[in-house]
Amino acid sequence: ALLEGVVDFSQLQCATDAGLLSMLAKADLGDSPEGARLKTFVDAYNSRRLPKRAAVYPVYANQNAQEGLIQRFFGAGSAQERRRVEDGLAAALEERTGERVPVLLYCPAGHMQLKSARLLVHWPGESDLRPLNDFREHVPRLGDLEKAYQGMWKFYVLAMTREPKILQALGQLCAEEFPEAQNLLQLGSEFAQDPIKKETHGV
Repeated sequence: ALLEGVVDFSQLQCATDAGLLSMLAKADLGDSPEGARLKTFVDAYNSRRLPKRAAVYPVYANQNAQEGLIQRFFGAGSAQERRRVEDGLAAALEERTGERVPVLLYCPAGHMQLKSARLLVHWPGESDLRPLNDFREHVPRLGDLEKAYQGMWKFYVLAMTREPKILQALGQLCAEEFPEAQNLLQLGSEFAQDPIKKETHGV
C-alpha cells in the first residue's frame, strides 16, 4: 500500500491495530495484482491464517551473509528490491508447483535492541531523561541481555500456504536466490541437526 501510494507513512504512525486493518481493507488498488495481494494478506490476518516459514537464516549460521542481506532488504530504498525478489520467488514457485502462493521476506535491523533498553529514565544524579541503555555500565545485566538479543537476528522467507511440499519447493528456490546463506530448515544443514538450534515450519 505504501509503495503504491494509497497509504501515507504518517497515517501508519498514528494508526491503532484496528485502524490499520481498516485502512488497508479500504485501500483502493483497483484490480491490480498489488490489490489482490493486499486483500489476500488482510483477509488472512482477519481469519487468523498466518504465513509459514520456508526458510530461516539466523545470524549464528550466517555471520558472513548477514550484512549483505540487510543491505538488500532493510531500510530506505529496500522496499522495491524486496518486492522484486518476492514476486520472482512467487513466479518461480508457481512454475515449479502449479500453485500461485504469495511470498514474504522479513529482514530486521542489524542492531536489534531490547525495547525496554530504550526507555527514557531519570537516573539518580542526572537532571535529564536519558535512555536506560546509556547507563549499562551501572546495570551489567542489561548489557548481557542486549548482547544476547543481537544473537536472535533472523532473516525469514515466508509463504501463505500450509502445504509442506510447497514450502519445501520454496526453500529450494531460496537456496538458488541466496546461495551464500544457510537456511536452517534445509535438509542436510549442519544447524538443522543441532537440537538446540533446530526450527520447524510451524509459526
